[in-house]
Amino acid sequence: MKKTGNIQNWNEGDKKEITEKELKALYENGLYDSYDKTYIINGFKWKVVSKVVNPDSRVTYTLECVGIDEG
Repeated sequence: MKKTGNIQNWNEGDKKEITEKELKALYENGLYDSYDKTYIINGFKWKVVSKVVNPDSRVTYTLECVGIDEG
């Protein structure tokens, strides 16, 4: 992962973790593509690859970058 100024430059295969609250906010803001089953974050498409329920009941998702959003 490279940084260009303050903008993260993601590549296919890069991974990031987000909380269930953040994932829900993306969905509610129309940033989920049900056809591709991807979320759009900062111009990149992300797929959920894993879900972890922590001992304190918080849920964390791992997303994988699958490319640039051209839509």
